[in-house]
Amino acid sequence: MSPSACGAGGAARLAVKAYLDGEALCDHMEHTREGIRLMRRAMDAEPELDADEWPPWATKLKGGLEHARSHPPPLATADFEGPMDDASLDRLAAVYRERHFAIIDGFISPEACQLAHSEMAREDCSGGLEVSRVFQTVRNHAVSVAMPDRRSDRVAYLDLAHDEEGQWRTVSDIVEKIDAIASCLRSRVPEELGSLESRQRPMISAYGEGAKFERHCDNHCDDDDDDYDPELGHCANRRRLSAVLYCVPPTWSEAHGGALRLYRSTQDTGGWDGDDALLDVLPKPGRLILFASDQRVPHEVLPVTASDVVRYALALWFLGPGKVGELEADEAEARAEAEEAEGQQDKKERASETSVIAAL
Repeated sequence: MSPSACGAGGAARLAVKAYLDGEALCDHMEHTREGIRLMRRAMDAEPELDADEWPPWATKLKGGLEHARSHPPPLATADFEGPMDDASLDRLAAVYRERHFAIIDGFISPEACQLAHSEMAREDCSGGLEVSRVFQTVRNHAVSVAMPDRRSDRVAYLDLAHDEEGQWRTVSDIVEKIDAIASCLRSRVPEELGSLESRQRPMISAYGEGAKFERHCDNHCDDDDDDYDPELGHCANRRRLSAVLYCVPPTWSEAHGGALRLYRSTQDTGGWDGDDALLDVLPKPGRLILFASDQRVPHEVLPVTASDVVRYALALWFLGPGKVGELEADEAEARAEAEEAEGQQDKKERASETSVIAAL
């Protein structure tokens, strides 16, 4: 399932950023080919960039993006520490309701974090993780194509219900704890999360040196349509609540990179502000971040800059009810056509995206 670019404004932002990145690469002779490819991708997505003079919206984005590169946002601090009692859960709900994300440090013990890290690393070293792919339709009504420069982590979706050998014992325990937090939020924030009914299979991800995931949203919902359904909405998929738990070494620092950069809601900016970063959430062992899956919390994973460590994380998506959104259905059809053309039927990934194994 391709993550949403957070609406038309978000897609335009990605195009301008790709163009600027391509220009920068072209300045270095050894990266000219990659730079030209990025610039072509940008012009395919936004033909107005293929002009001697850019339109005002692109010029504004360019200025914002250039300013943002030299003025990164502050590092986030945790909202909560350690185990959560009833009073902490009430405060968690209040924080989430106000800004649509919350950070909990020490969600699991250092020992549990180390064991989970070992389980993920073992699977990674045995070849159980595959390079993830993002698909994008670069022109209206065109077949989706893979965009490897947008995302470069390795992932695996876990079928914990059939873990007969117990190789994911620690990860399974952590998933249960995150399920419990999601259930508490569902009851405390019913106006937004009361319809949660299931989740996708857990996903583990590994980011090595240079790996990244460009700015995106896990879902995109359009509530401005006259036919908007307040229960199901007009959404790209059923994701409503995202959760990410970091299982990194205790020595991880800002110098290692890999921070999760959060952006202002595109409901406020339309995605047209190139300088709209809020916070950088640094990976820390046992740190859990919960956030709304839709366009209220655009985010990206910044490149890992160290060669001697891997950024392992556990991700969960909690789902709302009912039918698949129109965007998801269109995307699935386009992806199937693209994979058939390439001769790469990726049934495992599609199955993991539609499987739900936990009733809340």
